[in-house]
Amino acid sequence: MFQIDNNYVKEVFRQEVRKKIENISHTTMYWDMKELCRQVSLSETTVKETFFYEEGFPKFRVGIKWLINAKLAEEFLAKWSSQQPNH
Repeated sequence: MFQIDNNYVKEVFRQEVRKKIENISHTTMYWDMKELCRQVSLSETTVKETFFYEEGFPKFRVGIKWLINAKLAEEFLAKWSSQQPNH
């Protein structure tokens, strides 16, 4: 007879769920402002004051709503953040 380490099984399960969630988030083509804020863990005010209006940030307006290309935003933010002081 063998024993199963329940803590190990739970941790492996959590890791696999995280992977699936990351894959789902990468299949999203556009973010709205709320999702952008969630992705970067910043308030809308902070987002707008720091990088949202920077030249090259991939956004466009549909009616009154901003849409952000998720993949291009990730690329922009990776480059932008590496250029910030204290990075």
